[in-house]
Amino acid sequence: MAVINSSQKMPTYQDDDGAISIKTFGSDKNRSVVFIHGWPDDDGLWDKYIDAMSHRWYCVVVRLPNFGSSLDTRRGHSVIQLADMLHNTLDSIGLTESEFDLVIHDWGAVIGYCYERKYRGVRKIVALDIGPTFEKSIKNIVLITSYQTPLVFSWWIGKVLPIAGNWLARLTAFGCGIRGNIKRVTWDMSYLYYFYLRDNTLSLFNKKYALASGVPDCPVCFMYGSESPIAFFTNEWIENIEKSGGVSKAIPGDHWFLHSHFDEVLPLIETFLTTEKPDNVLKFAL
Repeated sequence: MAVINSSQKMPTYQDDDGAISIKTFGSDKNRSVVFIHGWPDDDGLWDKYIDAMSHRWYCVVVRLPNFGSSLDTRRGHSVIQLADMLHNTLDSIGLTESEFDLVIHDWGAVIGYCYERKYRGVRKIVALDIGPTFEKSIKNIVLITSYQTPLVFSWWIGKVLPIAGNWLARLTAFGCGIRGNIKRVTWDMSYLYYFYLRDNTLSLFNKKYALASGVPDCPVCFMYGSESPIAFFTNEWIENIEKSGGVSKAIPGDHWFLHSHFDEVLPLIETFLTTEKPDNVLKFAL
């Protein structure tokens, strides 16, 4: 079960198209870790991890546009645009002047992969449940389409009839197992799905719209929920991560296993981020 958390007001980086908000925790003299959430969570997704890690790391927590208490943009953003906005945000606090780690989940993972491909500075990546491409089985395609299509429609409907768009987005979220403050789910969060569909279609004709698809150049620790009905990654992705010196591990939970198995996931993240030798890292994940 996923529980949505709300966060307090955060400092923001504002550009002409919207805003990415950030919170920082811990000393900026420590090594930096950037946390990025996905749909329909907000920065509160990482609260327990920040409480546990901020004494050793400088934790930078990102909140995506429209995932706060107010509408940041009616136009929405593509994944590539969000990666650019993230870079500007991190640059505004001086984080791009040195290396940092990424801890990413859901859409945060997709954005993180694009960021790493385009910009320098990512030291290590901990990616949770989402790879750059998903398994193309009939079952998987049906399951993904069954919730992403309504969310695309909620984006367009909400522009004209916000109440109807909200209703469709919340109904879809409930069907995905979202509980807690489901009224926080709004139509304007669904831009991620529309632009993902748009860019994947346009990339067939123009490669500038193509999202990151290969293994990042930096070491990757990939954890995934073994009980999730949808595989947001491929076996090839896992094989390529391990061939490149990274690690993968199945966690007995669903898409939000990072909550249900916090006590297992936290030490894996910390060990991966602090271990320099790949051989030692591989041992802890097996």
